[in-house]
Amino acid sequence: MNQDLRHIKGFKIETLPFELEKVGDLMYFDGSLMSVYKDINNNPFIFDWVDSNEEFNRWLVYQINSTSLNSYIIGESTHYNLLNNPLNSIVFVLDKDNENVIRNCQVCSPNNLPYDYLPHSGLKFEEDDSRNLELIIENFELDLTSAQIETKVFDILEEAKKSSEELINIHIKSTNRKVGYGKIYSSILGKALTNYTDLNKATALNIYDTKAKIPIEERPRRKKGELKSIKEMGELEFVYAKAASFSIFLRPITKQTELFDNQTSSEKITQTLFQLFDASKDLETLREFKTTLNEDMLNSYNSFLKEIKEDDIAINVQYANPINETVLIDTFNSTKANNILGNLNSLEFENVKEIKTKGVYKALDSIYSSFKFESFDGDIYSGKFSKQLKDGVHFLNLQDTYQVTIEVLETKKSGKKGIKEKDTIVSSVKVEE
Repeated sequence: MNQDLRHIKGFKIETLPFELEKVGDLMYFDGSLMSVYKDINNNPFIFDWVDSNEEFNRWLVYQINSTSLNSYIIGESTHYNLLNNPLNSIVFVLDKDNENVIRNCQVCSPNNLPYDYLPHSGLKFEEDDSRNLELIIENFELDLTSAQIETKVFDILEEAKKSSEELINIHIKSTNRKVGYGKIYSSILGKALTNYTDLNKATALNIYDTKAKIPIEERPRRKKGELKSIKEMGELEFVYAKAASFSIFLRPITKQTELFDNQTSSEKITQTLFQLFDASKDLETLREFKTTLNEDMLNSYNSFLKEIKEDDIAINVQYANPINETVLIDTFNSTKANNILGNLNSLEFENVKEIKTKGVYKALDSIYSSFKFESFDGDIYSGKFSKQLKDGVHFLNLQDTYQVTIEVLETKKSGKKGIKEKDTIVSSVKVEE
């Protein structure tokens, strides 16, 4: 590869791991500049010309979905958005010779592309620059209507007033064949309902499980069925469906009226949920809001969004309370879901808590100042002693009982989905029998 082509931070592979067939050009000027290809499963791929020298033409190849393609063609999305949101967050960088043979192939993240390879942030589709546009539309069954769902598919307040009860409307739409007028794949419907219900239950626990906010060593024993009853506050019941792609209406199974603000528990749960929807659109706002959330709520939201992205669907969520005429509305499509997932994965979480407990040491290492400790409740902790205690490790033994204070540091790094815990013993006192 010639030196005058920009260096790419990625890793080399022999060639593309799939066969592609050209469908048409979204941008053509004395040759193809931005083309649409398809694989054997009819998934769309974009070929972007970005660089050249005397020997090679360089192309960026990345997979998108039909919703993103549709959004770009109708002017709702930009070229920049397509390139920065490929499926699987992967871009293939190809160098082709004058015989159109691939001579170099690399894989990288769109974040590692040179700045001058990125299109202008406001660059949109121009039909006059395209070739074989009708073949692209026909092949991917694009409808050239807005990829966003209408704000009000049904008047949710009017529907709620008919039955004089709170209602939630989940309206599902797709530009592929998985969702049609009054019909839907059972797998799509099942996942959509399960993910939203799980998110609703996690939100109920986040609000009403007050004992979870008490330090574990001070937490009173839960009553039998206590957690189950809280989760039931987030449980939903199917009421009916309507054809418009596919629209489902749900109602809360149980609800309580708040003593001071005359707000039902189901309304409070849904309101908190919609606050998360709104906050998650901006990373800085989400960072501020996440201090009020538990990890289960964020994980459930992640699952809800992943289905929208992976199944290439759009979902409109509506809520109405006919008594006080509260109405809440938000919409998601695969592009929006992908952007929010990026924000969720960029969250950095750090929390320190102290646990006081009694138990015995199962292992001690005075050289590395490390330990393994089992409490009388059966909990296992392992880690290091604090600087103040490390010189006294050799005085400890595995036979005696100890009252210890363990500092637990919980962290979640950017791009990592799991939370890591680091245990440090800051106090260890032998219990005299």
